Parts: sequence; C-alpha cells; structure tokens
Amino acid sequence: MKILYLTKRFYMSRDIVNDHYGRYYEIPKYLSIMGHDVSLFCLSYRNANEITISSETNLTVKSWNLGINPIYGLIRHYSRLNQIVRDSRPDIIIAGSDCFQVIMGARLAKHNSIPVIADLYDNYESYKASRIPLVLLIFYRRLLDVDFITVISNKLKKLIISRTISNKRIDVIENAVSENFLGKNEKDMSREAFNFKSNELYIGTAGSLSVDNGVKILIDAFTELSIQNSKLNLVLAGRIDKNLNIPDNENIHYVGDLPHKQIPIFLSALDLGVICIKDNDFGRYCFPQKFYEMVACMLPLISTNVGEMSRLLNGNEQLLFKENNKDDLIRAINYQIKNKVILNNKVPTWKDQAGKLDNIIKTMITN
Repeated sequence: MKILYLTKRFYMSRDIVNDHYGRYYEIPKYLSIMGHDVSLFCLSYRNANEITISSETNLTVKSWNLGINPIYGLIRHYSRLNQIVRDSRPDIIIAGSDCFQVIMGARLAKHNSIPVIADLYDNYESYKASRIPLVLLIFYRRLLDVDFITVISNKLKKLIISRTISNKRIDVIENAVSENFLGKNEKDMSREAFNFKSNELYIGTAGSLSVDNGVKILIDAFTELSIQNSKLNLVLAGRIDKNLNIPDNENIHYVGDLPHKQIPIFLSALDLGVICIKDNDFGRYCFPQKFYEMVACMLPLISTNVGEMSRLLNGNEQLLFKENNKDDLIRAINYQIKNKVILNNKVPTWKDQAGKLDNIIKTMITN
C-alpha cells in the first residue's frame, strides 16, 4: 500500500531526517518494514539541508525548506505535494505535527479523493503558530473532512471530540519507546559513563529545561534537600531555556543536550527521575515521552500532577506532586528515595504503535 506522510522536520528539539527520531520517523519506518511503500515528506521551517534518503525498506524521506517567505513557502510546498499525489496516487495520506501539515494533508486528500488520517501528537492550539488569525478555524474545519483522527492522549481525544462533535473516528496512539530502551543497561556501567559516584544519589530530568515547565522549582527543591543530605545530586540533560539560571553548585550537574541514543544510559544511571509538566493548554493534553522511557529503564519516578500523568499514576498518588509547590515536590522526592517504587506499566514500542496504525489503515481501506 502506498502511504504519503506529511510532517514538519524539526520537533521536540530533534531533527527527523538526521536524528531518525520519534513518532514521525519511527512509525513510518515500521510501516515500511511491514511492507507498505512509505514516502515521508518533511517541511523544515528553518534553513536546513534539502535531502532525499531511501532506506533499505520501502521508506523514502524527502526534506524541503519553507524559505524566507512563509506564505509563499507553504503554497509552493502544497503545489509540489499536489503534483506528487497526482503522479503517484497514494492509497492514503497521513498528516501530523502541526496545524499546517494537517490542513495541507486534508486538502490534498479531498481534492484528489484519497483517504486521510490526521495525527495529533499535541494540542496544536497551544502552538505559537496557531495564534495566527484563521489558522485554528481552518484547522478544525479540515478535521471535519478527514477520515480518521489519531491523538496522543485520552485527554486530547476528549478535547478533539468536543471541538469536532465526533467520537466515531478517533483513536489514541500514545508515545512509545525505541528498541534501544528495551535492552537492560547495567547501572554501574551507566554511572561510569557519566562519572557518577557509586555511593551518592542522583536525581535527574531530561528534555526541555525551562522555568515554565517546572525545572526552576526542581532546582529550588533540590537546593533545600541538599543542605540536609550532601550525598544528593541533581543532574539535568537537555536544551536550557535562556531564562533558566542553573546555580553554581557542585552537586548540580548539567550534562548537555544528549543525543537520544544516550538517554537510556542516562536514565539507567539515575536513582530517581523527575517529570516536570506545566498545567497549561500544552501540558494538560500531552503524553510525556519520558514516562515510558523511565519505566522501560526501571527507574523510580515522580511527576507533576497534570494531565495524563494523573491517570497513569492512578493508585500511586504519592508519586505525584502539585505544580509550583516546592514542599510537595520535596515530599515526593523523599518518598521515592525511601521507597524506590518501580512501575510495571506495559511499555509500547514504536513497532507496536505502527501496528496499531496499520490496523486502522486496513480497516479504513476495507470499508
């Protein structure tokens, strides 16, 4: 089956083309391994190398730049895609990553009489680009035209149903882990890779490091805890927001913005993982990638009590802490240092999620 996939190139601070990262690379890859002929078209909103890559399977990745003029760039991109659709006649179009990709995918499908799936991996209402006049209006109108909607979380599913007045063609495909998280990393070797001391405790988080998502509160809580316990360390990995100040503290360590392939080793080296989420239009509907990654690495964890984490940690409420509440965060840290609760949630792989999408596609085509 021919599948045409539309996405932006850079998301979650990663490059789909060069990093082979995440939902919009892994799922197309596994669909191609399953025998589908998949063409993945990535639009870069920043200047990057325009490239075409063909894999050993039936996956072709092509990247184009938006260019200096965004309006002209979108029109040019749509025109290219429209010609490709007319020439290749794909069996289905899948569009995701932001409003613009979904709008283009839905329009291409309607004008060429091809089934289309819209994949919503976040609440796109929370994106800055969605504040452009008429973008959300057009986005939701186009959602009414698509044949099926996949969303990243149950919370987002409820939101989209309320916006589109439909519950018959929406399903949840959560985030997942790549296969390198499934191999057990020895804790001692992982700690050696980051020069961690064997007789000390290491609390850590990875991802976007900013004041807005709660990392400042984490630093403040740790600073207070470290006064009582000199063997306690805080380790931060990821891209630092310009507004976040990391104190000059010998027990606070910044290890950089690690390549994703190093994240399993990093998480395996820790004693406690912290998931920081802001209670806003983004955080309430997202599915934190780090949750399944930490569970796969058998890392004890705690999380802000927001959105999907409230559901995922149902029955383990002691592992949840209130947003912007330093005292409650300290309580949760102390609880996990003492009890070391390891969750046994079933962790899906990207291969599993591609299989779920494959079943949706087959059902759509059959019907």
